[in-house]
Amino acid sequence: MEAHAGEIYAVLSGLFWGIAVCLFKRGGADMPALSLNLFKNLFGVGLFAITLPIVGQSLLIDVPISDYVIIIASGLVGMTIGDTLFFAALKRMGASLWAIISALYAPSVILMAYFVLDEKLTNWDIVGVVTIVGAIVLASVKRDELNVRLDRNLIIGIGMAILSLLLMAAGIVMMKPVLSRTPLWWAIQVRLIGATVGLIVMVLISKRRNTLLAALLPTANWKYILPGSFIGPYLALGFWIAGFKYTLAGCAAILNQLNMVFIFVFSAMFLKEPITWRRGLGFGLAMLGAALVILL
Repeated sequence: MEAHAGEIYAVLSGLFWGIAVCLFKRGGADMPALSLNLFKNLFGVGLFAITLPIVGQSLLIDVPISDYVIIIASGLVGMTIGDTLFFAALKRMGASLWAIISALYAPSVILMAYFVLDEKLTNWDIVGVVTIVGAIVLASVKRDELNVRLDRNLIIGIGMAILSLLLMAAGIVMMKPVLSRTPLWWAIQVRLIGATVGLIVMVLISKRRNTLLAALLPTANWKYILPGSFIGPYLALGFWIAGFKYTLAGCAAILNQLNMVFIFVFSAMFLKEPITWRRGLGFGLAMLGAALVILL
C-alpha cells in the first residue's frame, strides 16, 4: 500500500473530480464560470483552514520565502489562469471535443517533468498513458459533436483549452520540488489561497463585477454546488497534490487522466446520460492502463 501511495492518491483524485464535475454540471449551469470557480475555491480555503490545526500544521511555517512564492505562483498559473481558461474554453466547444483535447494533459506533464525535473518513466508507464489517452478518445468521440464548422469562436476555444492544459501542467511541475520538502496540507492551502486571491482580483476588476458577486449568493442550486465544492477543491485537490508529492509527476498525471473516464461513469449514474459500447470499452481500457502504471 505505502509503496504505491502516490499512485493511489492520483487515482482517488480522478475519482473525486469525476463526481465533482457532475455536481457542478448539475448545479452550476446558470452560474458564471468565474463565480463558480471563486465559490469553490473560497469553500476549499475555509475547509483547509479547519483542517490545518487538526493535522497539526499552520499557515505560517519556517521555510524560505521562495517556497511561498513558488507555491503561490503555481496556484496563480494553474488554478487562477488555467482553470479560468478551462471554463471559458468549455463554453465554446462540445464536451467530446474538450475530452479529446484534455488528453494532452498527461503528455504535457510528462514532457515538462522530463526537461525540468529530469524524470524518466518506464516502458510500462508509457504503455499505460497511451492506453488511458486512447480510452478517453474512444469513450468521448461523438461524430455529431465533432462534425462542426471550424469558426473563429471554436478556434479560440481550442486555443484556450490547449493553453489551459499547458498552464495546469506547468503549475504542478513548478511546485513539485517544493512539495518534496514541505508539509502537504500547508502546500495545498497556500496554493489555494494564492489562486483564490487571484480570482478575487479578477472579479473586482471585471466590468461584470456586480453580476459575478451576486452569483455567489445562496440559491436552490447550492444543494449541488456545496457538495461539489467539498469533493472538488477539498478531497480531489488534496489527493491530486498528494499524488504528485509521493510519486513521479508524470506517473501521477497519467492516473489523473482517469477523471475523464470517471466523468462518463458518473454522468450515466447521476445525470442519466446513456452508456454506449464506446464508453464501456473505454472504461475497461482506462482501468487496464491504470493497472499497468501502478503495478508494473
